[in-house]
Amino acid sequence: MIKNNKYIPNKKNKKDSKKDIYSNTQNSKKSKKKKIVIISICILFLALLLTRVFAILYKYKYKEIDKENLGINEEYLSEEFNDILNIALLGIDNNGTSDAILVLNVNPKTEPPKLKLVSIARDSLVKVYPKNKSPFKTKINESFNYGGEETTIRTLNKNFGLNIRDFVSIKMDGLAEILQEIDGIDMEITKDESRHLNGIIDTTKNLKKICNKHVKGYGNVHLNGVQAVAFSRIRKTPTKDGLNDDFGRNQRQREVILKTFEKIKTMPKSKIFSLIEPSLKYLETSFKLPKIFGLFKEIKSKNYKTEQISIPYRKAPVDPDYKIESNGVLKSTVFYDLKYAGKMIKAFLFKDVHPEDFIEKNPPMSSQVFNNKINKNH
Repeated sequence: MIKNNKYIPNKKNKKDSKKDIYSNTQNSKKSKKKKIVIISICILFLALLLTRVFAILYKYKYKEIDKENLGINEEYLSEEFNDILNIALLGIDNNGTSDAILVLNVNPKTEPPKLKLVSIARDSLVKVYPKNKSPFKTKINESFNYGGEETTIRTLNKNFGLNIRDFVSIKMDGLAEILQEIDGIDMEITKDESRHLNGIIDTTKNLKKICNKHVKGYGNVHLNGVQAVAFSRIRKTPTKDGLNDDFGRNQRQREVILKTFEKIKTMPKSKIFSLIEPSLKYLETSFKLPKIFGLFKEIKSKNYKTEQISIPYRKAPVDPDYKIESNGVLKSTVFYDLKYAGKMIKAFLFKDVHPEDFIEKNPPMSSQVFNNKINKNH
C-alpha cells in the first residue's frame, strides 16, 4: 500500500502469501505423488509386457532349414511369383510321423485375395528325397522319418513341381489344445461320424486327458478342440459327400483347419496375441517371429477368401490300394499320376484355375491307360 508517497506493507498480503506458498507446496507434493503412481504403473505394465514377450520368445521353436537344397521348381523363382507364398503344413502324430500333409497357399494377387489349402493323401506313393541320399519309393507321410520337415518339403517340391520354402508343423494333440483355447468350431457331421469320433476320444489317451466329453447328436454341431481333432482323424466312416478312407480323412482335416482359420480371422487382435503364447509349445516353424506376426496381420487385415482341394482329385484315376514291398513287407499305398496331379496343383495355386476347369481343358489319362501303367509298374 502507498500512503503519502511511502510504501506500507500490507499485512493481509503477507497472510495470503503464506497461504499461497503452503497451497503451492501441497499441490507440488500431490503432483509428485501422481507422477510416481503413473511412473510405477508404466513400469509395471512394461515389466508385464516384457515378461510376456520373453515367454513367447522362450517357447518359440524356430528351426532353420537348408533353403538352397529344397528341390524348388526354378520356373517359380521369378519375381512374378514372389508375393505368392506356399507353406508346408504338417500335423505330427505321437509316433513322429506326419499324420497330415497340406500345402497352404497365401495369394494376395487374386481378387479377392485367397487362402488355399491342398491336402495330399498321406499314403500317396512318391519318391522320397532324403538329404545327400538316393531317392526311394514309399508313402509320402514316411518322408518325415528320413529328415523331418526339410525332407518332406523337398519330397513335395520334387514330386509335384512346387516352390515350398517354409513349413509349420504342429503336434495333433496340440491342435486340440489350441482349438480348446478358441472355444472350438461349428461343423456339419453325420450320425455315423458322431458315433465314430466319440469312439476315437474314448480310445485315444492323449485326447481323453484333455477332455472326454462326447458329442451329442449330429447335423450342425459345436465341437470342442478334442472333438474337432477326433473328427479330423475319422477314416472308416464316409463323409457327408461319400468320401471314405484317406480321402474322407483329408477332407475332414481341411475342413477343421479352414474353420479354425476363419474363426481366428474374426477374433480381436488382443485375443489373437493371447492365443499365440499357449500355442507355441505345440508348433515348430522355419519362419522367424516377425514373419509370423506379419502373416497374421496380412490375413486379418484383408478379406481373404478360402478354397480347398484334395490330391488325388476324385475325377482323376487312382488305385487306393496299390501294394509295394518294403523290407519284405507289403504296404498298401495310394497310386496316381503325380505329374498330372502336380500340373493341377500348380494351376490351382498360381493361376487360380479350379480342378474342374483344369480337367475340362486337360483330361486325365483313361482308365485303360492308367491300368496299363499300374501293370507296367508291377
